[in-house]
Amino acid sequence: MACPVQFFCRGLRTVGLVLLYYAFSIGITFYNKWLMKDFRYPLFMTLVHLTIIFCLSTLTRRAMQLWTGKPRITLNWRDYLRKVAPTALATALDIGLSNWSFLFITISLYTMTKSSAVLFILFFSLVFKLEEPNPFLIVVVLLIASGLFMFTFESTQFNLEGFIMVLLASFIGGIRWTLTQVLMQKAELGLQNPIDAMYHLQPLMFLGLFPLFLFNEGLSLSTSEKLFRVTELSPLLHSLFTLSIGGLLAFGLGFSEFLLVSKTSSLTLSISGIFKEVCTLLLAASLMGDKMSLLNWLGFAVCLCGISLHVGLKTYYSKSECSFYCYCSFYCQHVKPSETVMISFFLLIQVSSRLKLTVLSEDRLQMKWKEADGPVQGYKVRVRPISEVPQPELMLTTTRGRATVAGLDSSQEYNLQVLVLNGTTEKLLAKRRFTMEGLREEEMIRSGSRDQRKKILPGGSGSGDLDDVTEALLGLPTVLYPDPQPQLLLLLQVRHRKRKKEKERDRTKMEKKEEQGTTQGKAAEEKPRKTTFPTQPVTGISPRRPFECESNAAADVMLLVDGSWSIGRTNFRRVRDFLEGLMTPFHIGPNHIQIGLTQYSGDPRTEWQLNNFTTKDQLLEAVRNFRYKGGNTFTGQALLHVMEENMRPEAGARADVPFFLVLLTDGKSQDDAIAAANRLKNAGVEIIAVGVKNADEAELRQVASEPVDLNVYNVNDFPLLSKLVARLVHILCGRIEDRGVSKRMDPGPTADPALSYPSPMDLRFSELGSREVKLHWTNPAKSVQQYRVVYHSAEGQSPQEVVLAGSESTVLLKDLSSQTLYHMSIFPVYEDNVGLALRGTVTTLPLGMPTNLEVTPSSFSKLRVSWDAAPEATQYMILYSALNHGEPDDAKEEKFRADQTVVELAGLLPSTDYSVTLYALYDEDPSDPVTAVATTLPLPPPVSVSFPMVAHSMMRVSWVPGAVDVPAHRIIYSTNHGSDVKQVDVTGLNSVMVQNLSSLSRYLVSVQSQYPQGLSVALTSNITTLKVPPPSDLRVTNFSGSDITVRWEAAADDVVSYLIKWISLNSGDLRQLKVSGESEGVILEGVEDDKEYQISLSALYGDGAQSEAVAIRYSTLSGGGPSSVSVSEETAVSMVVTWIPPNAHVLQYRVSYTALTGAESERRVVLESLQPDTRYSVLVTAEYRNREGGSGSAQGKTTSLRVSSVSVVRSDHSSICVSWRAVSAVDGYRIVIQSVKDKQTKEETVDESTSSHCFNDLEPETLYRINVHSLLGSEEGSAVSILHPTASAPSRIPISPRLYPIHNEVCPEVTIRNSIVRGYDMMEAFGLTQKAHSSVDGVAAEPFVFNTLPTFTLYKDVQLTQSTKFIHPLGFSPEHTISIAFRLLQDTPREPFALWQLTDNDFQPMMGIVLDPTTKQLVYFSLDYRGEVQKLSFDQRQVHRLFYGSFHKIHLSVSQVSVFLSVDCQLVGERPARPLGNLPTDGFEMLGKLVKTRGPNSGSAPFQLQSFEIICNTTWATEDTCCDLPGSDEESCPAPAYTCTCSSDVPGAPGVPGQTGKPGPRGEKGEKGDQGQKGEVGPPGKPGLEGGLGPLGTIGPRGIAVSGKVVSNPLSFKYGEPQSMAMIFQLVTQACEQLVHSEYSDQHV
Repeated sequence: MACPVQFFCRGLRTVGLVLLYYAFSIGITFYNKWLMKDFRYPLFMTLVHLTIIFCLSTLTRRAMQLWTGKPRITLNWRDYLRKVAPTALATALDIGLSNWSFLFITISLYTMTKSSAVLFILFFSLVFKLEEPNPFLIVVVLLIASGLFMFTFESTQFNLEGFIMVLLASFIGGIRWTLTQVLMQKAELGLQNPIDAMYHLQPLMFLGLFPLFLFNEGLSLSTSEKLFRVTELSPLLHSLFTLSIGGLLAFGLGFSEFLLVSKTSSLTLSISGIFKEVCTLLLAASLMGDKMSLLNWLGFAVCLCGISLHVGLKTYYSKSECSFYCYCSFYCQHVKPSETVMISFFLLIQVSSRLKLTVLSEDRLQMKWKEADGPVQGYKVRVRPISEVPQPELMLTTTRGRATVAGLDSSQEYNLQVLVLNGTTEKLLAKRRFTMEGLREEEMIRSGSRDQRKKILPGGSGSGDLDDVTEALLGLPTVLYPDPQPQLLLLLQVRHRKRKKEKERDRTKMEKKEEQGTTQGKAAEEKPRKTTFPTQPVTGISPRRPFECESNAAADVMLLVDGSWSIGRTNFRRVRDFLEGLMTPFHIGPNHIQIGLTQYSGDPRTEWQLNNFTTKDQLLEAVRNFRYKGGNTFTGQALLHVMEENMRPEAGARADVPFFLVLLTDGKSQDDAIAAANRLKNAGVEIIAVGVKNADEAELRQVASEPVDLNVYNVNDFPLLSKLVARLVHILCGRIEDRGVSKRMDPGPTADPALSYPSPMDLRFSELGSREVKLHWTNPAKSVQQYRVVYHSAEGQSPQEVVLAGSESTVLLKDLSSQTLYHMSIFPVYEDNVGLALRGTVTTLPLGMPTNLEVTPSSFSKLRVSWDAAPEATQYMILYSALNHGEPDDAKEEKFRADQTVVELAGLLPSTDYSVTLYALYDEDPSDPVTAVATTLPLPPPVSVSFPMVAHSMMRVSWVPGAVDVPAHRIIYSTNHGSDVKQVDVTGLNSVMVQNLSSLSRYLVSVQSQYPQGLSVALTSNITTLKVPPPSDLRVTNFSGSDITVRWEAAADDVVSYLIKWISLNSGDLRQLKVSGESEGVILEGVEDDKEYQISLSALYGDGAQSEAVAIRYSTLSGGGPSSVSVSEETAVSMVVTWIPPNAHVLQYRVSYTALTGAESERRVVLESLQPDTRYSVLVTAEYRNREGGSGSAQGKTTSLRVSSVSVVRSDHSSICVSWRAVSAVDGYRIVIQSVKDKQTKEETVDESTSSHCFNDLEPETLYRINVHSLLGSEEGSAVSILHPTASAPSRIPISPRLYPIHNEVCPEVTIRNSIVRGYDMMEAFGLTQKAHSSVDGVAAEPFVFNTLPTFTLYKDVQLTQSTKFIHPLGFSPEHTISIAFRLLQDTPREPFALWQLTDNDFQPMMGIVLDPTTKQLVYFSLDYRGEVQKLSFDQRQVHRLFYGSFHKIHLSVSQVSVFLSVDCQLVGERPARPLGNLPTDGFEMLGKLVKTRGPNSGSAPFQLQSFEIICNTTWATEDTCCDLPGSDEESCPAPAYTCTCSSDVPGAPGVPGQTGKPGPRGEKGEKGDQGQKGEVGPPGKPGLEGGLGPLGTIGPRGIAVSGKVVSNPLSFKYGEPQSMAMIFQLVTQACEQLVHSEYSDQHV
């Protein structure tokens, strides 16, 4: 009865420990959840708990030392750092990461993920040998984990960061508890007491977690008001008190955890912890109102089943030892005395649950035992011989549950004892008496019982030739006992027939077979029969002599030996011993047994052929000396090598004897061994397969010949091969006898049939293909009636036959299978007989395979597949599948026509590896595959993220989508320390306003694109919110009696309240007032007269933040007048007067000509209805309640109404466009144009917002005067005049005839430099004109000083883009000339870019001109009539000049057969070209596009552009003169069309008087005139030099520091260099124009 009581006590103790653990664990879980609602610093909380635990454990150790009087254990530094540090670090990371993860995930997800700790603990417990391997533990773990997953399925909210944290904590937790159990169970350390363990662990845990705390929470905690920035003492004491409660709970939890794991095991603690989590969730559901579905309850039931199974297993294994011995003692009292001997024998062979013995060799024994529960210091093993003569005793100690002893006598009986060491005490754990022979006999009995149950012959793990002791033991009768325990029914029916010695050599063949069958142990085919006990002792039987195969049959035996690296050199010596034992029993010779050997790994190698050795000694010597090969395991290749190399007659193979193949391997084949074995078996080879160690028995059974029970063997390790030799020799000898042919006497000479009926000779093959071959042979001398050509494949069993006439010597065999070995036999048929066949073999070629397979991703869901066609293929088939961790998923199949060699696979997953396999199909036969692997593109993430608006509590997040039509975006933002994670999903927008943020906080913002396929990679950025804004414009608006009215502008919308403080600077107390955040004013009472007050205002916000204070000083004294009166912003009819008010309460201000009723804050006024171009004097006076104050004065002058900077911006033969600088405060402008020739006048009036005007329908070659007046009411400013002529009328240029007609309807008429031609003005199409360029971003017009045309600079990344429908709505002319004048800049990049290109709607280039500064090449490309883009390169010396930074003009004359390039109107080269195709009109045209980029805004190169035209002819390059280039000279350029030359020197008659010329040069200075009248007083002069220092004044009263309002200066400028020379040219031009106009006006006044 001791066993049940002990079990009950142990269970009661375990339950108590578990309940204690539950109380602390569940308590601290709810405590942490409650505390972290307001205190969001989990790592700091953990450090405080560790400190409290260390202090409590220190006090407890001191109290225990005083109570017991014994000192507590203290480890030295070496053991402390080496053995305790890993456990402490793992514990700190487990606790820290677990607490940290609560900031991101819910309790449900935490609980579900934490359940995986069982798997890790079980794994590490098995690794450290703390748990015995048991398949039931896997069932327990799966039940609990699956049940817990179902229990928390509906309540999970996934967060990747938190999930990784808790999963990592689970993994580290497995290491933690396993190391903890090892640490506490090491008796030499003395840490079995949990108090000592916690005392040693806490300091290292603190040091391990402290750096992580500093990195994540140090800064935020130091600035928090929870601890370090408190303003009152009570919140600090409250925080410390709550943290101390957690420390006490943590100490109790750690104590209960260590106590539970030391008294039970880490797996028991983990499973108890899982059930504790279930209880936690149930409490949360009942207390917090969480709802649970049916699936959750089902998971709860599954989890309980797993826990119940674990408890049952623990109960069963804990009482198994006791119940077994109790049962034995009870049963032995109720059995017969004769049966007690057999029961004792069975008890001897029974494997104890505590002790297991294994015989390793003749004198080596391995013992294993189940380790004792609880802490142990080690184990002592005593092996004592039982003998009358005293013999030495063997003793050894170990810390693990296993040991090995050597040097034992096989016949000696020993007494084995295993004792547990714990301090100075020893406790018996297990004991047993044994002999080595008895242990071997038990192993054979167990092996025989298993073999009988399987009803197969002994195969892999049994021994070969049975020794005499085993035969005697097997002669015992079969006894069955009604034992309820399954272990006692180990022995089933055993049959044994003692083999007799062979006395007569002349026994018949049948008798030999029968005896061999008996020797091989074919017990499954016979009925068992009882035998009696032997009358003599079994030890008296003498050993038998070695077996020899006496058969006279001949056979060829090929040994195929695995020589891969997995065998090793040590085991390979055992392989040689096995082969030597296998060869020894046979008669070796050319007329008997021939044995060859091939060793294989990656490639097979024949060690010797069948006919290399004719004696046994030679063969054995070769076996002992052949070398180890090493490599992989390609069994299939080796089997084919045997068929092709070792079965040839030249290698010694005999056609009339059976062929045997013995395969020895230790692993699974890395190729197809089954197909190769089938070919050998079809060829008549009998295969015997022997597997060792890691061999695949299922594969061996498919490789071997029938019957597999005789031809398949498998042993657990190489030393067991020696036990297999005898059995394999018996079976091989019997099979040779069965299939062999006994040697007979030579019957004497007979007629050779080959001489009477000769066979054809010299078999040859030609026209070998994949499905056909042609045979050639030489006919014999004797006449043949016909030939029978018989052929069949090596795998096929049904031969095919072709009959030919006897005169034929060739035949074409068709419809063969590709890549197949065929056996050919040609039989000559004579009149009365058939001659010998001419034989041969040939292998057909494989089917043609597609080549150059390329798989490239085209998008995130498509792959582009291209290949070169296979000849004569009827279609193609593609199999593609996603690779999951390197293994393919279910493959999809698609077939394509024979003419399709470029296809696209759609509907794929993004960022996924795909295996694409291509077959060429010939009707239904596939070729060998071609495989490639490619990865689809990832889902396009957002391109960029920005924050256009950032405030203290909100910000706007904007992003650029990475693709068109992105369905939605997900924005996740959180603070950098990981708290306050929020998520926003946005559909159809590219920006979102994020609110309710904390001020001065750094936020991590990530943006992900949401597609139907999933989320893209996150684009992250950091942003810091601003500090809370203060109120502004604090002012006093009224002073009445003793009250002051103070008003201000609100600081922000989320202000909770305002705090106003005021104090008298003369004397008085500080007073303050708090008002609502919605208020914008307040009345301050109790203000006294004749005093100066300091008033400050600050805003208070909801998160506790307080803004900076703004302050003003206000005086109730009556002061002086305003100061610093100034006049500004003068216009023709108004001016602005500003001043600084005095520091007093001013009722109003009076300007000299009017009284203004403004408040005291008035400091400026606008004077209107003034006269233009007139100087005024202004006086400002301050008026108080009881008197008039001082005054201030200033002078100012109104501006003139006259316009300036009048110029002509564009003119031609019929129009002039004029512009001017606008004048402020006018009503409009009047523009008058008059012909100087015939005085015809035109007049127009425009409003004040216009600063330019164009006159049309003018006469060509006519000088016009343009006057511009400004209008203001009824007044009109003086005119500003300029003279400008119109150009001559353009002349039409005839278009020369072309070889191919041009469709002129696609080419409109345009004017190009006074010539009307058909084509396109591309400068105007892109807005690069004087009138329109100002509206184009990134473009600047440079002054045209050196030439007649303006130049436009295109800056970097401008990428001017225009729709093709706008420029070329009807397409392109097939013949045209592209003319471009341009200049490369110093900052033009060194990478290729397109001066101009035309794309389709997907931005794929279709036509354009590319410049490559690196190679100094010009490339023209265009879409030809075949739909292909052709590229033509020009790299001549003249082309190189384009990259030197000067202006150049290029002409590309494109015809239907060639393209000509001209540089600076000089022909450079010609390239043949295909005619132009149909260019898309729904695309775009771009300037400066970088070649490597794609898309509408992907980047462009900076350069200068002067002209760009596309002319619809090919002769424009010869008609253009390039005179518009800056470097052109007057000699090479023709004169203008309106000039003429004279061929005679005689002057003609006077012509009509010309128009008035320009003003002449300035004359000499005249005499000094009379003195004029005295002018008016001028404005004040500049301040003078700074004077010297005055006398030192008295020390004034101490001031108050007040933060003033920060005002940005809108008039601040940044000085630097001009952006370009355009500013300088513009300033010089304006100055010159003003000078010319002033002189011109002076002459005409």
